[in-house]
Amino acid sequence: MSIGDDEMKNYRLKSWSDHPWISWVYTPFGMALLFVINLPGTLYGFWWYRHQLAASEPIFWPLIPDSPLASGDFTLLLVLLWLGLSFSWFECLAPAVLFKYGIWAVIINIHAAYLSGGASIENWMLALSHLGMALQALLFWPRMHYSRKTWIAVSLWILFNDFADYQWDIYPYLFDPRQYDLAWISALVLSVVVIGLGGYFASSSSFSGERQRINQLPKNGINITSPKIQSPK
Repeated sequence: MSIGDDEMKNYRLKSWSDHPWISWVYTPFGMALLFVINLPGTLYGFWWYRHQLAASEPIFWPLIPDSPLASGDFTLLLVLLWLGLSFSWFECLAPAVLFKYGIWAVIINIHAAYLSGGASIENWMLALSHLGMALQALLFWPRMHYSRKTWIAVSLWILFNDFADYQWDIYPYLFDPRQYDLAWISALVLSVVVIGLGGYFASSSSFSGERQRINQLPKNGINITSPKIQSPK
């Protein structure tokens, strides 16, 4: 397959996000709105983990609050993009973990509702907010720009996080002990999925030449006509 064919394939993949109902999220207003939504959610997430953090050794704290760390990474990524800064580690890591833990939490909350015979308000709130995390990841991930080396490093970090969670028993508190097998199996499967997606987007990034590089708008924001979000050199 030629480079031209790959570029066309990438364009088809991302063209849906150029629809006016979606592309507004790449504007300064859109990213500012997402920041305002994600920052309180991230802070609430750390508060939700307060008991587990208090009962754990501080050395494990960077590995315990999976979801708020993921949304925090994405919140920081929004700031970097809004300011016109490029940090490939966050462009690769943030959407990957945001998608993984977004879907993981939805699975766990639906399963908890099944085991208890009905969904609580907390289950609904957590499931919907984490579904929103996953959707945000899908909106921004195809437009990120990072190398295969960065993708490999992020992949190793994601797998290490799974190892730490279920070998050192620092995985997020579950609603029911019967969820343990589902928790680790779904975490591992989702890791494989996001590593595969991250590898695909890293590969597609190699076809983003100067013609496809985007410049920040005069008042910041993202050029929605470009399939990649990247700051000027």
